Amino acid sequence: IFVSGVIGEDNAVELLKRGATDYVGKGRLARLPLVLERARREADERKARESFEGQSQAIPPAFSAVANRRRALFNLSDRIRDMDDPVEIAYAASELLGRLLHVDRAGYGMVDKTAETIDIARDWNAPGVHTLAGRLHFRDYGSYIEDLARGVTVTFADAREDPRTRDTAAALEAINARAVVNMPLTEAGDLVGLLYLNHGAPREWSAGELAFVREVGERVRSAVARREAQQQLQALAASLEEQVQQRTFERGRTWLLSRDLLGVANAGGVVESINPAWTQVLGWKDAEIRAVGYRNLVHPDDLVATEAALAAAVVHNGAGTSFENRLRTRNGDYRYPWLRDAAITLSSLLRTGYREEARAWREWLLRAVAGDP
Repeated sequence: IFVSGVIGEDNAVELLKRGATDYVGKGRLARLPLVLERARREADERKARESFEGQSQAIPPAFSAVANRRRALFNLSDRIRDMDDPVEIAYAASELLGRLLHVDRAGYGMVDKTAETIDIARDWNAPGVHTLAGRLHFRDYGSYIEDLARGVTVTFADAREDPRTRDTAAALEAINARAVVNMPLTEAGDLVGLLYLNHGAPREWSAGELAFVREVGERVRSAVARREAQQQLQALAASLEEQVQQRTFERGRTWLLSRDLLGVANAGGVVESINPAWTQVLGWKDAEIRAVGYRNLVHPDDLVATEAALAAAVVHNGAGTSFENRLRTRNGDYRYPWLRDAAITLSSLLRTGYREEARAWREWLLRAVAGDP
């Protein structure tokens, strides 16, 4: 389980693809118990499969249905493990349920509990049965949404006889759903998805079948949640890159257009780069400033205070250091640059080693993305 407080790291998605069970951001640590439970369950499944494969030849014929379902669960886990599309993950599970339980339709949809709707991207249908893909309103087919909202599995063998669907049985029969299993899938206790089985004729649902549907549903929700987390991570990474590019563009415009004197200096106080305002205010060009040296531009009476400010910048890694002094123009006179409506600002990039430089750059990126001026 990959846990990180730095959202958008390039290798996070790759780690998930290479075998990490899940990704949890430090800002959402409340998800960690759920993720741990999923990981534990998957480990148990792997052990169970190894045990089952060793004993499958000795299973009596009377238990063949149970054995087939267990084998199908193992195969489903293998099939969906490397799938990237949540829709395809849900369809693979729906197809398995539909074929193994011999129903007319099986599918998975995302539920909006407030709007009382379900959105279905794709479902499995037996020959001659039409798809329900699209958005459906639960109230059009009965009152069982109230049970689903509480996390209760809804089953009925005949829509004409169940009190929740008696008045809307015709609508259910029109979509080949006279007998139904609606199994709610939850995330952190909240209804988020629904795994459903429909059959056009009355049908009783056994406890074994419902247990099998529940196990399939748990695998689907776990796989879909993991893939959704990967997609969110990729979206955040793309958003981070776009924001950094925008901040860099804005920073570049500020550098070029500002009337403030902006510069980059190393730990020794040597100016490495200046913005155009230096030429406009003092007359010096970039190469001349770097050749002359910043200290040689400072008025002799201000040099002690300047040295103290530079020393403080080194101690504090350039943070929170500000000072004022007179600077020599190219013509030889001295002036306070702020008298030209420009406040002098020396942005110190303290190169005490590549590691420190990288750390400072990373901190600036995080502040920039957060909107910190």
